[in-house]
Amino acid sequence: MAMKFVFCILAVIAAPALAASKAETTAALESYWNVDYNRIYAGTDFHLYKQSTTTSSSTSDKSSAPLFQYVNENKAFTRPTYAKFIALLDNYVHCTGTTEDYASNEVNEIWAFLDEIMKTQVMKDAHAFLSSQGLASSDVATFKDELYEIWFEPYNRKATRDTSGFEHVFVGELKCSYSVTGFHSWIQFYLEEKAGNLNYHGYIGT
Repeated sequence: MAMKFVFCILAVIAAPALAASKAETTAALESYWNVDYNRIYAGTDFHLYKQSTTTSSSTSDKSSAPLFQYVNENKAFTRPTYAKFIALLDNYVHCTGTTEDYASNEVNEIWAFLDEIMKTQVMKDAHAFLSSQGLASSDVATFKDELYEIWFEPYNRKATRDTSGFEHVFVGELKCSYSVTGFHSWIQFYLEEKAGNLNYHGYIGT
């Protein structure tokens, strides 16, 4: 759960000014993977049915069954980081161009998520690495403030405060013409497919 967040954090605040070498950065990322004890495993905790290939321009459904055949929700989604992540997914208006206003309970959910992921070894190590590079405060509370600003503070795209990093990357947005942008979370994909809001057409690549 925390690994995706770490990769995105490094892409946003570290890549432009990273003093560490490529080898050092790669080693750091590999070390985060090794301590990501919350991850779940393909073939055991979830099963994918990839079916047929497709193309980005195709509109035909070349895969009749869902992509996710099984997810062990009792194992994954009861873990604190997963549960607090899922609680954030219904806090957003999917259509771009609509101003996002957080209710007080939604702000509380954001801070609960940040508090929870900062308990993980992945985020502790990522924080230490960014701090050592001079790219984040060494103070945990200040670092969480920085994460909030980067990921959850709304900014203007098509309208005033109509999007945020978290909404785009993890929740996904609709351009109101049934075109999806962002939407990079497997959890959100699974939940939308399970709810019947998403129809898997196939995969691109090998």
